[in-house]
Amino acid sequence: MLVTLQVMPTNTEAHPGLDGRVELLKFPDGTAVGRSDGAFNGRPTPDPKQLRILELRYGTIRAQAFPPAPPHDPRPRLQTHRRPPPRPGPEGLDHVPLLRGQE
Repeated sequence: MLVTLQVMPTNTEAHPGLDGRVELLKFPDGTAVGRSDGAFNGRPTPDPKQLRILELRYGTIRAQAFPPAPPHDPRPRLQTHRRPPPRPGPEGLDHVPLLRGQE
């Protein structure tokens, strides 16, 4: 499941989303149903003409919103830490610095 989040700028005075949410459901068999809080009395509609109105409204909202962020990879990134090489210490002894947390 892919979820895309877009944010509407606060300096936008008016946009089609102010009437309420827009919901569009398209099914694999080609049928669709949609509804909006501010259109068609908030009732679901399968009417192609009304669905087109909702699609245009949704497209306008997306166009006015900030672009979506790039996808986030939920897998943790591996971090490698390497111990610094020994450096010569006093009297010819090698001095190995301790890493943080080993003191």
